Amino acid sequence: MNNIYSIKQRIRKIPGVAHAGASINKSLNICFRKKNVAMFHTGRCGSTILGNMLNAHSKVFWASEIFERFMRLDGNEIRDDILTSTINLSRHSRISNIYGFETKYLPEQNLSEKCLNVSIEDYIRSLRALGFSYFIILHRKNYLKRAISVQVAKEIGKWHSKERVVSAKKVYIDINSFQTGFRQEPLLDLFASMDESYDRLRHSVPSNSLFLTYEDDILNNPLSAYEKVCEFLDLKNEKPEINLHRTNPFSYEQMVLNFEEIEAVLRNTKYSWMLDK
Repeated sequence: MNNIYSIKQRIRKIPGVAHAGASINKSLNICFRKKNVAMFHTGRCGSTILGNMLNAHSKVFWASEIFERFMRLDGNEIRDDILTSTINLSRHSRISNIYGFETKYLPEQNLSEKCLNVSIEDYIRSLRALGFSYFIILHRKNYLKRAISVQVAKEIGKWHSKERVVSAKKVYIDINSFQTGFRQEPLLDLFASMDESYDRLRHSVPSNSLFLTYEDDILNNPLSAYEKVCEFLDLKNEKPEINLHRTNPFSYEQMVLNFEEIEAVLRNTKYSWMLDK
């Protein structure tokens, strides 16, 4: 990396290019970068702790959720070209061997008509056209626990914790109108949408993509996910620190005010197993 910096400094001294900093950055980034990586998830699935560990790697620039700022805007404020322009602005901002970023892929989230306004299939095609050839899918199988985690975070105004959480925050889960991204919908409709979106994503990414789950690869030991990503990208394991703790390590009864209501809705559905975890 020091060699890259020296080259950059020498180029800046060439007559006629002293003020071409942005172009130099872009050209050097393209020249030295070996891999472009796109990670997909729905949020509340361990993506932040995994992203933090990857960004601490000496050969990785991990930009996290680059489209999240557009989720706070009115759809009318968003330009048509934000997909390509946002990715290019992000990945050309730092020199690294590997660049990665994250997309929340539900139709209510980053791909919504009020944000990127693109289908999963077209989005994958756009990423591949932009040179992305490494895809990571991080899935949380228990949608109910994810929904509770979302609601807790909204109410306490805190999405992550660097300290061990010792007391639960009890929340009410609106089974008829649960907010996800730009949409409010019944809990069962949300779960069905998550199933459909995950299935479409699985069939859209290349067959050699890396599939991780929160339950198997993050929950008990986030280093498991990190090690799998390092192997996937042919990176040395630099043994990063784990700097975040679980925000809701509690039972349903400790976290949910209306668990009996949720139980009645899910009990005779294919999601009933989520009640017992």
